[in-house]
Amino acid sequence: MEKNFQELKQTYITLEELENIIKPVDYMDLVQKVNRFIEDGIIAQVGSKRNTNGRIPFLYMKYRIIKDKEKDIELEREIKHLAPEFKIEKYLSNKNLYKRQRDEIKKLDNFFKTDKEKLKVQLSKNERAYQIWKYEKMLDTQVGKSILRVNNLEEILNFYLTPEPFFDYILNQKENMTILIIENKDTWYTLRKIARNNKLKSLNILGLEIDGIIYGEGNKITKHNALEDYEKEMLNSKVNFVYWGDLDFTGIDIFERVKRANYRSDIRLFEEIYEKMLELSNRHNFKRYCKRSEKEYYFK
Repeated sequence: MEKNFQELKQTYITLEELENIIKPVDYMDLVQKVNRFIEDGIIAQVGSKRNTNGRIPFLYMKYRIIKDKEKDIELEREIKHLAPEFKIEKYLSNKNLYKRQRDEIKKLDNFFKTDKEKLKVQLSKNERAYQIWKYEKMLDTQVGKSILRVNNLEEILNFYLTPEPFFDYILNQKENMTILIIENKDTWYTLRKIARNNKLKSLNILGLEIDGIIYGEGNKITKHNALEDYEKEMLNSKVNFVYWGDLDFTGIDIFERVKRANYRSDIRLFEEIYEKMLELSNRHNFKRYCKRSEKEYYFK
C-alpha cells in the first residue's frame, strides 16, 4: 500500500481518493486504516479540525503524501532525539534496523525520558521487561536481545536473572554439599523414592556421600550458568557437582556442554558409576550401542 502512495505524482490526496484506494468494508475500517497510515508516516493530515468530515470519529478531508526523501529526513530526526542511553550512531548507520524495531525502541525511549528513576531499584529481567513494554518476555525475544546488544543496556536496565528451577531433592542442606546430577528420569525418581521412604540424610553410592539429587532434563542443564545460578540462588552453599548420564555419545556430549556452560562450577564425571555400569553389562553380556549419524557403534 505504501508503494502505491509513493507512485502517485500528486503531493496531496483527498479523503474520497483515499477511500477509493483503501476500499474499506465500513467507516470504522476506513478510520483505522487512515490512522495507521498516519502512524506509519505515509500520510499527514492537512488543516485544522474545521477541515474534517464531521463524523465520529472524524477524519480530515485532505492529506499530504510523505515522500521517501522526506520520510528519511524525519526518521533521522527521530533517531537523533532518542534518549542518550541509546547508541544513536548505530541506528543512523542502519535505519532499516531502527524501522524494524521502532515500536519497541520508542517504548524504551519513553521509559528513559519519563521513568528513568525506576531503574534505581533492581528488578528481575521479566519484571523490568513488563515495566517497560507491558510484556514480561520481551527481553527474551530476538528484538529485545537485539536492542540490549546494540545499545549495551544490560547494566543500565539494572535487572538480574532468576535461575530456572530444576527438579531436585535435597537430603541435607549444609555449607558444603555434593549434588548428583542425573540425566535418566527413572533413576532420579528411584533414588528420590529410596531417600524419602527411608528418611535418609544422605545417599552413599559407591562410597560417595550424596546430599542431593538433580534431574538434569536434557538440554536444560546445559544452559549458560544454569548450575552456577542454582548453586548461588537456590542453595547458597558451596557445591561439588557429580554428573551421571547415559553411557553413550549423547550422554558424554551433554556432560561436556554442562562443563562449558558452567565453567566456574566444580563438576566432575561420576567415573565410578560408569565403571560399575560397564562391569555389570559385561557380566550379563549386554550388547549396547548408540547411533551417531548413520553409523552404529557397538560396545562389548
